[in-house]
Amino acid sequence: MIILRKFTVLLLVLVITGHIFSSCHTSDKSSDDGFEFSIQGVATNGENLELALYLPSTDLDERIKSKIQDGRYQFSGVAKQVEMAEIRFEENIVSGSSMYSSTPIVIEPGLTDFDFNVSGEPMMYFLDDCRVRKGELNTFFYDVGPKLQEAANTWVFSDSVMNDSMVRFVYPNVRASVYEIYDSVCGLTNPNPVCLFFLKRIIEDFESGGVFAKNHLTSVDLETFRSYLITMDKDDKERNEYRFIQTSLDNAATNNTITKFVDYSLRNEGNEEVLLSDICKKNQFTIIDFWWSGCVPCRKFNRDNVDNYDELRSNGIELIGINVDESRSKWLESSKEDNILWQNLYAGAATDIQAAYQVDAFPKKLVYDSEMNYVDLKFKDIDDFLTKMKLNK
Repeated sequence: MIILRKFTVLLLVLVITGHIFSSCHTSDKSSDDGFEFSIQGVATNGENLELALYLPSTDLDERIKSKIQDGRYQFSGVAKQVEMAEIRFEENIVSGSSMYSSTPIVIEPGLTDFDFNVSGEPMMYFLDDCRVRKGELNTFFYDVGPKLQEAANTWVFSDSVMNDSMVRFVYPNVRASVYEIYDSVCGLTNPNPVCLFFLKRIIEDFESGGVFAKNHLTSVDLETFRSYLITMDKDDKERNEYRFIQTSLDNAATNNTITKFVDYSLRNEGNEEVLLSDICKKNQFTIIDFWWSGCVPCRKFNRDNVDNYDELRSNGIELIGINVDESRSKWLESSKEDNILWQNLYAGAATDIQAAYQVDAFPKKLVYDSEMNYVDLKFKDIDDFLTKMKLNK
């Protein structure tokens, strides 16, 4: 069973411009200490509902909350950089549901005046009719975004002949239209962080079956993306989004099914830094397992392995669980519930590690030897893994 990690409920992608990106030519004029921001506005039909503002650069547990009272809400805080954040409903976060709506908002210096309507029902609320009254980056985001979405919208057919025709004759023109809009909005001389967010959203579709699927891209397409990266500001090149895009482009260019080992230093449950390569070097083989708390098969894999872990270790095999939850406390809670005995590390959701290891769906398990060479072995569970390893000896 494969679970794609998508956080927008059913048709909310169409209702909310949650996956629409736009941009403008405003630079990020913040100091080293960051900048103050405030997001406020009119919230229709949502009296007494509690909203949450989640900044991916922070832990979900550090989210900013605001209750809708007298038809209004307000978030205030300090951010270190311009970033794409999400407005969610607190009830969905507290319940731990993996099905929820999220509405994008750009964290920018000063005041953003953002009005919306609340629709839906308990546990299925969502925001629609979003209107930006003030905030330059957000104004461009919601003004240009629908045009970009419309340009990128295409059909994907199950019929191979029809889909092949789309890939050969329609998709190239669609991509050209998207590039044209991007060029007109971001240009090649003064792109800003929102341009980077837009590029990341496109790159995330590399693993889809649509117009920007990596197997449909030409070398010209990849060079077009690289030309956009080259023009980015020096500070933007330090962002996780930039590294995500760069890594994804490298993977697409090689079109290689072999996932190269990439070293990361991650924290364990004791908050100690652990280097992945240090673990691999000590073991004949190492399984790297990417998981998150809302993934049912991931959790089943955890629980099933409690009784098998000793057998793994007796065969010189180590297991590393890498969690990509948005909340460290959620990871710790789930780890305790699953009684994880092996190397259990936290990467969080806002890093480029998933791009580095080409994680497009969950569960995702990769095998490496003691010299960090990739071992091409697909398996369902530990019993299956051990059986196949013995057959390959």
